Amino acid sequence: MDANKLLELPLFHFLRNATATIKAAAFLLTSMAAVGVLLVYLATSYIESRTALAVIVVILFFIILSVALGCWCYIRLFCDPDQYEITEADCLLIVEPLGNHHRYTNEREQKIRARRNNVRLIESRARWTGQGSRIRFKAGSLVDKHVLLSGRRPEEDGITHQWIYLGRPLSKGDQTSIAFYQTFEDNAEPMHTFYREGGGRYRASNLRVTARFGIDEDPINVEGLIWSTSRNSRQRREVGRLEVHRKANPIARTVDYIVTVRRPRKYHSYGVRWEWPTRERR
Repeated sequence: MDANKLLELPLFHFLRNATATIKAAAFLLTSMAAVGVLLVYLATSYIESRTALAVIVVILFFIILSVALGCWCYIRLFCDPDQYEITEADCLLIVEPLGNHHRYTNEREQKIRARRNNVRLIESRARWTGQGSRIRFKAGSLVDKHVLLSGRRPEEDGITHQWIYLGRPLSKGDQTSIAFYQTFEDNAEPMHTFYREGGGRYRASNLRVTARFGIDEDPINVEGLIWSTSRNSRQRREVGRLEVHRKANPIARTVDYIVTVRRPRKYHSYGVRWEWPTRERR
C-alpha cells in the first residue's frame, strides 16, 4: 500500500479532523484565558476608575468575539469545508415546440475542484415546471464514464435531487468536468416561462445561463433576474436584475438570451424570465 492510499484510510481522516478541531479549540480557550488573566490583573493593579474599567471590558469583549468568529471560520473553511467548489458552470435551456405543448431540455456543463478527499458524487437539483398528467422526464450524463443517479420523485419543496457519480474518488485539489442533461415535457399545462441556475450551497466562480428558442418563437419582454433562496423555507424571491444579451443564429434559426455572473452567491439563482409573443399553445 502506497503512502497516498494509506492516508486515505478512515482512521487517518478521523485523526486529521480531530487534530484540527483540537487545535482550534485550544487556540480559542487559550486566548480567552489570556484575556481573562489580563483583565483581572489590570482591574486589581492599575484601574481605579469604573468608567475606564467598563471601557476595557467592552474592548476585550469584542476581542474575544473576534477570536471566536475567527475560530469558527477556521473550522468551517479548513476543518469542515464543502466537498467541492464550482469553478465554471455553463447552463443551457433549449425550448422546443412539440405538437400542442413545449419540451424543455436543460444541459449543464461544469468544472469543479475538490475541497476534500474522497469526493465521488456531484449534486444536481431539478425543479419540475409543469403540471402535466403525463410527466415525461429524462436525465442522463453527457460524459460516458459518469453515471447520473436520480431520486426520480420530487421532495416536498418540488425539487428532484440527482447526483453525478464520477466512477472514481477525487482528492483535495483535484479538478474534473461533468456534463448532464434533463428533459421536461408537459402535455397538459403551459410550463413556467423562466430559467434559472446557480451554485446552490456550493461556492462558485463563473456562471453562464442561456435560454435558446426557435426564431419563430422569439419571446418578448425578456428579463434577467436574481432569485434568493431562504435556507429555512426554501422559498425563492426576486432580489435583483441582470443585463441580458441577445444572440441570434440565422443559420440554425435560433435565438439565445444570455446572462453571465462572476462569483455568484450561495443560495442564489440567476437566469431569465420571458413572455411568449402569442398566447401559449395548448
